[in-house]
Amino acid sequence: MKSFPKSLVLFPVMLILFAAGSCMRKDSPTTDFSFAFLTDIHVQPEKNAAEGFKKAIDRVNSLQPDFVIMGGDMIMDALNQQESRVDSLYSLYDSLSALIQVPVYNTIGNHEIFGYHPGKAGLILLILFMGKKCTSKG
Repeated sequence: MKSFPKSLVLFPVMLILFAAGSCMRKDSPTTDFSFAFLTDIHVQPEKNAAEGFKKAIDRVNSLQPDFVIMGGDMIMDALNQQESRVDSLYSLYDSLSALIQVPVYNTIGNHEIFGYHPGKAGLILLILFMGKKCTSKG
């Protein structure tokens, strides 16, 4: 069996160690951060959903993360609902999420889709409530 020269094996290992060591700057400020991830809130006035969300918000605020990511399904069933119902759900979510004391980054879930069917308002409500603002805090 043919053996490799030790220098050919040692060189890549040393190169990797040098590159890794040079990437770790001891004088740079820390980049650690924390965040809370909430998903499937399904907020609605029924079934104590708003009260449950408030409890989650209180817990998140007590943890003091740097920001919050909402993983979608913040409201309950926008699809096949009257515009007034969906408007009230987004208003409820908006007022409750404003209680979170750090920036909130929202993502869209399947429950946020309104008016997918022809002849309805499309995603206008979602855009009005979430599209122009990326965070609920500054």
